Amino acid sequence: MNDWLKKWLAENIDDIAGIDLKRLKPGTKIVAETKNSTYTIIVVDQQQVILRGGRFVPAPIEAFFKGSNLDSTFRPAWIGFMMCMEFLYENKRTLTTSRVKSATVVGPHEDWSFTLDWPDLIPPG
Repeated sequence: MNDWLKKWLAENIDDIAGIDLKRLKPGTKIVAETKNSTYTIIVVDQQQVILRGGRFVPAPIEAFFKGSNLDSTFRPAWIGFMMCMEFLYENKRTLTTSRVKSATVVGPHEDWSFTLDWPDLIPPG
């Protein structure tokens, strides 16, 4: 990530839409595409999730979603644009993903969905 984008994100992080897992109902599914992988996250209860994706989690596992970080900024229970997600699993092992590029949230009964088109937020420059 170039310095200009890092600076812009740091200055605008509070104004960029994201996903607060604590506000989602059990059964809600999130499909998050990162720079290197795609992850499927199913909310069990707030930050307790079923996680699958990437080369380290090819089959669904129970995990705790800690939140996301962007350099020195950490947001608990939050998935945000260009932030790295952090999960705890299997006896407190930590999985940190590459930066999130996009995410789709699907309701627990698959009766609604919403895609966050974050790249459209970045001003040209």
